[in-house]
Amino acid sequence: MIVLRSASATTFPSAPLPPSSIACTVILAASLALASCGSGLFALESAVNSDNNGPSAINELTVTSTRQSPALLDFLVSDPDRDRVDLEIEFALDGISYQRATLLDGVESLQDPGAATADTDLDNLASSLDGVRYRKLWDFTADGLAAEELTGVRVSVRAAGRARRTLDVLVGDTDPEVTLTAASVSSLGDGVSGIANLGAQGPEPAMSWVDVLEPASKGRFAGRFATDSAPASMEALGYVEGERVEESAEAYSWAHAAVESEGLSLRYRIARSETVESRNEPTVVLVGQADLEAEAEYYCAPTLDTTVWLRGIATNTSPWTLLPGRAAVFFGADYLGDAMLDMVQVEEEFTLHLGAAPMISVERTQFEDVEEEPGFLSSTVSKRRSWRVHFENHGSTVANSDGSVTVLVRESVPVSQDSRLEVLMPKSEPKYSEDERWTQEREEEGIYTWELQVPANGDADLVYSVEIRHPNELQVTGW
Repeated sequence: MIVLRSASATTFPSAPLPPSSIACTVILAASLALASCGSGLFALESAVNSDNNGPSAINELTVTSTRQSPALLDFLVSDPDRDRVDLEIEFALDGISYQRATLLDGVESLQDPGAATADTDLDNLASSLDGVRYRKLWDFTADGLAAEELTGVRVSVRAAGRARRTLDVLVGDTDPEVTLTAASVSSLGDGVSGIANLGAQGPEPAMSWVDVLEPASKGRFAGRFATDSAPASMEALGYVEGERVEESAEAYSWAHAAVESEGLSLRYRIARSETVESRNEPTVVLVGQADLEAEAEYYCAPTLDTTVWLRGIATNTSPWTLLPGRAAVFFGADYLGDAMLDMVQVEEEFTLHLGAAPMISVERTQFEDVEEEPGFLSSTVSKRRSWRVHFENHGSTVANSDGSVTVLVRESVPVSQDSRLEVLMPKSEPKYSEDERWTQEREEEGIYTWELQVPANGDADLVYSVEIRHPNELQVTGW
């Protein structure tokens, strides 16, 4: 499992960040599973009781309400022998040097006076096979962590002398801008409950075609036409000429030797002892963490989805090969959803999908769909469709120095499969990008890309038309 984190919204300055300033953290984790062996727990640390009892364990640790002290710690204490347990709750700023956390008596929720109370007792606590739930209030300001500053902290809960159950959290920073940012995300309209429901990765346009619809032959010559066309069809598929058959076989064997299978032979050695519980669900342990600089860009495929997405082009400067699969994407502490990641070798460039950009809205409208019949001296039919794509920038955080944003607009234009069909783009305002990055995709797949500048707190339009011309007697499919 791979976790991608982009900079938290609470760390942004009042001025917009330039696209090149975005920083991402890649967290590589492994899912480990242990077959059930009774009801006990399996520990990678060699920690057992002197009386040969099974070890106590801390499960399901969460830390919430970290914006303002006190924070709420929630966890389960389990023991296969139901022994009483002494706990230690500590924190470390560097992840190594732990110190005891200051606990408070009080209600679990400051917003709910009727909630159950939390106490400071840590000694001689009850446990059970399935776990007894405890909640503790941590006064992190009493431990020297300023509420107005955002601080990364590793929180540890453990049975005395046992393996730690740790969680990395951000505490502090009560800047009211946090509330404003959350409000802007949740104001996307009815039917959209936050950007987490959208996932973290937007769609990409796919190649499309237009072709001539050839009716089946009828009458006395039907058999001859069918016989003549069959060899051509087989030859096109590589079944007639020996060279093509052989070439096709080579291509087939090469496809099965792709490098994606190479990742299965990788081995990650965990740097520290970890506890793997005997249960059906896998246990996730940290393999490594690396900060990567990413060149941010906005993109949108309006035909498929009128959401603008943020992604970063980065280079894997970590010492690990990133295996293909799902990556969980976070914006600060907020989970945005999952994105798919291909295998990424060390020093290889790749794309980090960083979720939706709710501060940029899009509306796509078709305003023309006309068909012009052949003229006096012409037998050509012309069919034209036109669209307007309207963008509004409501104050994006990742922006150019003047507050504007550059959005890559991606649209698929049909590719002709017949020489008698002509596909044109008679109108494009602004003109599509002729950058080398997009040339091959445009010429071979018909996928056009525009680099549209949307001013700060302003709007911009893309207007384009697609026209198909063909002889009047032909029937066209795919349009």
